[in-house]
Amino acid sequence: MRINGTDYVPRVKYTEEADKAYYVLTVDELNVVINLTMTVKKNTLDFEVTKVGRKWYSKNTYH
Repeated sequence: MRINGTDYVPRVKYTEEADKAYYVLTVDELNVVINLTMTVKKNTLDFEVTKVGRKWYSKNTYH
């Protein structure tokens, strides 16, 4: 992904249920975590950024 003109390769976690897919993208270099939800309804993809936060120093915790 490109943020402010710089390319990063995030770590990605993925889960799904029915017609939704959930992604957690972690950009370690920036200490940033981005949550995304993708939903498909009637051949339409809804791409929603549900949270952007700073990663804390404890493992898998962010705000």
